[in-house]
Amino acid sequence: MKTLSPISLRLFLAVCASLFCAAMQGQTVLVNSPDIGHVAVAVNGDEARLPVLTLNTADRLTISFDALTPEYQRFTWRVEHCTYDWQPTDGLFESEFMQGAPQDEPIEGYEESSLTATLYTHYAFHIGGTGQGAARPLVSGNYRVLVFSEEDDENPAFTVCFMVTENSAKLAATVTADTDIDYRCAHQQLNVTAEVGALRLINPDNELRLVCMQNRSPYYTITAPSPTYLLGTQAKWEHCRALIFPGGNEYRKFEMPSTRVPGMHMDRIRHDGEGYTALLLPDQPRGGYFFDEDQNGRCLVYTDRSDNATTEADYVLTRFTLQTEEIPNTNIIIDGRWTNSGEPCTMYYNPEAGAYEADVLLKQGYYSYRYLCVEHTDAGTVVYNADGDYYQTENEYTTLLYHRPQGARYWRLAAVNNQIRL
Repeated sequence: MKTLSPISLRLFLAVCASLFCAAMQGQTVLVNSPDIGHVAVAVNGDEARLPVLTLNTADRLTISFDALTPEYQRFTWRVEHCTYDWQPTDGLFESEFMQGAPQDEPIEGYEESSLTATLYTHYAFHIGGTGQGAARPLVSGNYRVLVFSEEDDENPAFTVCFMVTENSAKLAATVTADTDIDYRCAHQQLNVTAEVGALRLINPDNELRLVCMQNRSPYYTITAPSPTYLLGTQAKWEHCRALIFPGGNEYRKFEMPSTRVPGMHMDRIRHDGEGYTALLLPDQPRGGYFFDEDQNGRCLVYTDRSDNATTEADYVLTRFTLQTEEIPNTNIIIDGRWTNSGEPCTMYYNPEAGAYEADVLLKQGYYSYRYLCVEHTDAGTVVYNADGDYYQTENEYTTLLYHRPQGARYWRLAAVNNQIRL
């Protein structure tokens, strides 16, 4: 089998290096403790939605997670306001950006798992909504929630990132396969128009930041340069090389609703005396574009034996296998929005099997994923899709416009545009 080849256009080297270095910044969920299982983030009960609340509305963010122990643990949480690039905002007091700001607020909502081989306790808490005394954002921008266990009150067990928009501007975006470097080949180009008349800009280059994401992946998140040009009350990013994305390929998928029989793309599932283990069917690098109705990295927790998957879905140690030759100076990672680790799910090469392998503890349900190659070169780091790049790929694009007026102390989120597809 041929070794996976990197993207041919090396002009993306610097861009890809910056993507990887900032990969974990702004990731929706970042887990730092092996005792934390599945973490879910929902807006108004919908886990598929972008984690964005609208300022001064009844929008509610729900954060839920499993602690992989049957005993109750005391968890606390607090909130930080962040810059557009997810650094803590300096000089902004908590009382200025949160109403009912938690001071290491304990998480009181919890429930033990039922009828599962892996015992765990499920916790949940909320931000926003209409409840009396609820913690509510007072300003727009990026927010980070830090959750601590009673055993370690200095290092968060996990963090959750979300955003609050004030809708003081409007964004429109289009994506095309006719890019400034190729035509219907391996890339897709994003063009963005922002209606910014209400922002009363003085120096747009300093006051605006446009962040663009492909499939909400931290590995494909770009902060755009200054607008290509200003036209009346509009700022436009057109023919902007920084907003050319590799096309990638469609995500793979599998499901394991049952612990008795293997589901889609599964070879087998069994109980080893302590818990469940599963082996997925081996994957191979695709030799071309592969069309599929995928979910761009999303997951859905469910089980076929209960309507209450929150506490009755079990955990399964799941083995992924990618059959290919070992690639020098390159790591293979499993990428999906369900990743349960602060570090990427890095695969390890098994020379006896002639494949990359990784074991990941996952809660029962449906998962979509892809394999990314992280190549280390003298010029920097390149991130590329193990299944190649194709213009036909149906990718989801999200654009966020941040505004910091002259003299202001924090970056506001002026507008969000989500789910722009090719």
